Amino acid sequence: MIQNKILNNFLSKIDYDNGVYTIIVEPNKYNETCIELAAFLNRKFKLPGIYVSLNKPSTIVLKMCSKLNIDTEKILFIDWEGKSINKNNHIVLNGKSLTELSIALSGVCNNTDMKYILFDSLNILLIYDPLVKIQKFVQFLINKARNLEVLMFLIIVKEKKANDLIPTLTYFSDKSIKI
Repeated sequence: MIQNKILNNFLSKIDYDNGVYTIIVEPNKYNETCIELAAFLNRKFKLPGIYVSLNKPSTIVLKMCSKLNIDTEKILFIDWEGKSINKNNHIVLNGKSLTELSIALSGVCNNTDMKYILFDSLNILLIYDPLVKIQKFVQFLINKARNLEVLMFLIIVKEKKANDLIPTLTYFSDKSIKI
């Protein structure tokens, strides 16, 4: 059961066949929201999903998952932080490259039956690339998710630097929510 009532209400009203959803999170609710969403998706579908860990090494995400008894064997982790881990369900990227991330996602999505993709969190992209490039990348990701008919959850922490990206996310998303 999701503790956050706003998130729980939001998740009860979305189309689970496909769709793109933006979750704008206050900094003090960020970790809780990410892991609760991952737990919900894991238990709801009991099918493989992708957790794109942009903000922290997947080793930390794994520890958070184990606290909630999430079956991590059903989640493919794409770790943008470049921390190596010896698990079959991990792809480690080392370059902070949007192209590398795009290639990894395309490869996984084209060769597996994933039901959802969760991006944790898009804020980090703004450190490495200009806003216009991130906006184009997000549009590409959303179009890819729609073509593949998978769910996509885009998490962004509400902060000053992210304010210019949030309108793009909400424009291209089916629904968005502030937590």
